Amino acid sequence: MRIGLLAESELPLKVLDDLAPALEQKLTSEADDGIEWTTVVARESVPLDDDGRIPLDAYAAELRGRLGCDMLVYLSDLPRLVDHAAFVADLMPEHRAVLISGPSLGLALRQRTRKTVLAAVKALVEGDDDALSDRPGATDRALGPVRRTIRVDDGNVMLQVTGLRGYTRLLLGMVRTNRPWRLAPALSSATAAAAGTGAFGIFYSSIWSMAHASSPLRLALVGLLAIAVMSTWLIAYNGLWERDGLAPGTVIHNASMLATVTAAVAMMYVLLYLLILVGALAVIDGEYMSQQLGEPASLVDYLALAWLSASMGMVAGALGSTWDGDQDVREAVFSRRTYQRRAQTSGWEKSG
Repeated sequence: MRIGLLAESELPLKVLDDLAPALEQKLTSEADDGIEWTTVVARESVPLDDDGRIPLDAYAAELRGRLGCDMLVYLSDLPRLVDHAAFVADLMPEHRAVLISGPSLGLALRQRTRKTVLAAVKALVEGDDDALSDRPGATDRALGPVRRTIRVDDGNVMLQVTGLRGYTRLLLGMVRTNRPWRLAPALSSATAAAAGTGAFGIFYSSIWSMAHASSPLRLALVGLLAIAVMSTWLIAYNGLWERDGLAPGTVIHNASMLATVTAAVAMMYVLLYLLILVGALAVIDGEYMSQQLGEPASLVDYLALAWLSASMGMVAGALGSTWDGDQDVREAVFSRRTYQRRAQTSGWEKSG
């Protein structure tokens, strides 16, 4: 028996590549009829349908034939949302295929992928989905907060994310898949504006005095406000917010987008803070700062100065982001698959 392990991007592909030998060994050792299991790992991208979903059932036969496989496991970067519910996996016995949503596995992608793939393959081979049942047991605990549902129209067996724990796991997985750190390179104008404005704090003694007089709580509130201003501006200006009501699918997409943008802006803030701090330590002489402040300066004054200057820079960066291309920002905020879905359903212009 040969299993095709397919992924859409580099990280899932690496996960499946690492998983393949252990999967072969475990399935072969547990086979009662002496069947030897082998795997083939490949990068494939199934086109989205008109609803922005992955129609694996329509391509399963072609993929199995091309790869010479008896069954397929397809690990996607896209959240699996059906009728406002989120799913970890979709088992398609008729097509001998399994569609797994990577984001639904959360941050522990490698461990949960291994457990989900093993349980799903066993269910397909044995033609018995008791291992995926609602009854509490070892498999249920291994897979986490999921439950089984059966779609009557096509006989597919689906594992649905349930409860606050399950949706939290999905949200974290979506943010991880979006990779917030990719946003900074797309915001070159915003970064330049933030750095330029933040650098003023190094050269103007009035800002030194303001930072010296501000309490840590005030500086923290100003910093949070700066992050909120830039995040809100990026979301509003680039049209990232979905306006399809309060449906669970829309809510989770907006929540993941908000978390991704906020995390990216926070990363930019920390980087800007460190750059300004290094610049202040290198440029501002301690004795001169003491003369301007009227009392001995310490490292705390440099930290406060960098804190306030970084906050000023982030507010200026929000305005500077208007010079960055909205399409570049959208592509940076979302994973490739999520961007394709948003472009298809929201009318965004797709890049080549």
